[in-house]
Amino acid sequence: MVYDKIAVFYRTVIIDQAVSRIGERFYPKQALILHAGCGSGATDIPLQQHARVVALDISMEALKVYRNLHPGHDEQVQADILRMPLRDDSLDGLLSIGVVEHFEADELPGLFREHSRVVRPGGYLIVLWPPIWGLSVMGLALAERVVGLMLRRSIRLHPPEPTKYRSRKQVQSFLDASELELVESRFSWRDAFTHQFVVLRKGGKRSQDELALDHA
Repeated sequence: MVYDKIAVFYRTVIIDQAVSRIGERFYPKQALILHAGCGSGATDIPLQQHARVVALDISMEALKVYRNLHPGHDEQVQADILRMPLRDDSLDGLLSIGVVEHFEADELPGLFREHSRVVRPGGYLIVLWPPIWGLSVMGLALAERVVGLMLRRSIRLHPPEPTKYRSRKQVQSFLDASELELVESRFSWRDAFTHQFVVLRKGGKRSQDELALDHA
């Protein structure tokens, strides 16, 4: 299907490289990172050159695909990201790619509180969040409209996204119940104007290595 081919191109050429680049900036070398809602985990291939990744998803089928893509990788957890069976402060960071927008707004404070719980103080959380003005969002809406007109019925090519990124103020409203602070939110040509890259940090004492990242 054409849509599937475009999605693969978009992931390998744009998202993979963007995640690897921003991961190297905010995650220390060999940091233990949770990919929350990992899906097939294809995006983790370049990231694993820099960090150790724990893959978590509610779908066992997705984790089976993950294992096939990452032979020898045995750090996979089947769980709901709203209730993760992980210890408090047990991870150096967290990655979320195209997940939060699928939750209703009233669920996101709890989601970010749970994400914050499992990350150590000073750790970074990187969230790729499609904004309402993103090219991928607009392109998908156009594709659904065109296909719908051709088939003469309403059609959806992608799961619903009720909570797309709108503003820093919106994000902050979801963080008030957590220990997270908004560090950075950017929308760039380098990522083909598709995702908002939102960087969060869990409050607490930071090591000298972490402080050095601010000046890298």
